[in-house]
Amino acid sequence: MDNVLVVAADSQQRSRWEAALSDRGFAVIVAPLLMSALPALSGATIAALIVLPSHPDDLAVLSALSNVCRLPPVLLVGPGAGPALPMKAPAVRRVSATSPPVLLAREVGALIEGCRQDSAPQLPFRICAELDAKWTHRLVAARELDDGFGGGTQPDGFALE
Repeated sequence: MDNVLVVAADSQQRSRWEAALSDRGFAVIVAPLLMSALPALSGATIAALIVLPSHPDDLAVLSALSNVCRLPPVLLVGPGAGPALPMKAPAVRRVSATSPPVLLAREVGALIEGCRQDSAPQLPFRICAELDAKWTHRLVAARELDDGFGGGTQPDGFALE
């Protein structure tokens, strides 16, 4: 049985999610704030973390926590558009706050299973979408750069004229 940590200030929302996750076969640990979730993050083996940010700085706190402890896959609940922060986590997904609890529980199951099946090595950090786009653009631009060198060389390594 996988442990899922639910962090939400709204107790009614937490209890609805807890019931849906329990029906799906998960053991649920609840916390009202990210800081109160620290003992659970450091002590228990958490398979997924669900966070409903209640304050604009909650995402920055989550990003800082990822430097202190090893985060499980994270499911952010809230609007789709929001600040992208670098975070050390195997996976980060967003779902709408209006999603039914059953759909959220299904998404958690898919997130955990996806991380188990992914054999790619863990990178030490994730970069935000803006930086990813910037570096992707630079790499593509560098690849298309024509410097006039055709690739032919002499045996001693100098370019042919």
